[in-house]
Parts: sequence; structure tokens; C-alpha cells
Amino acid sequence: MRGNQRKKRRDPWRWEGEVGAENQRIVTIYETERIEKVAMLRMAFDDAGIPYITANDVVSTVYPTDGMAVIRFQVLEGDAERAQEVVRELGFA
Repeated sequence: MRGNQRKKRRDPWRWEGEVGAENQRIVTIYETERIEKVAMLRMAFDDAGIPYITANDVVSTVYPTDGMAVIRFQVLEGDAERAQEVVRELGFA
């Protein structure tokens, strides 16, 4: 790199490779306190190719207290219907 040029950092909250993703909201489609359900949903979403974010998963493993133990699965609004179908197929809905 030359002079004062810095390498541009990737924004961890930006969805890469999604057409129109910048115009979509992120929606919560499932909440659970059960770590085994979290593992199953992660595998199912990965297999289905659905990008997702889990909220509170790190906090809940460090401080498993009431209200903080709820892990939320969030997806782009355009993927919500497919994600909810995955949740139903696992029998979690």
C-alpha cells in the first residue's frame, strides 16, 4: 500500500453477495433458550443457504441469567419465509 492508504475493513454487519440486501431489514424469526435447538437451527440454515445472525448467543453462554439466555435468530426480510419453513420442518414452530 502506498502512503496513507489503508486497507478497507469489511463491515461485519453488512450482508455480502446478496442482491438488494442493503434495502432489506433484518427480522427476528425464532427465539430459544435451548442450546441444542441453536445448534440444529444453525446447521439447518447453513444447509439451506440462508444467511443469519444469532443475537445474544455469546452473552447467554457466559452469563446464563433470566432474560439474557434467549438467543434470537435473525435473517434478512427477504429470507424470512424460507427460514420460517426451516423452523417448521424441524418441529420448532
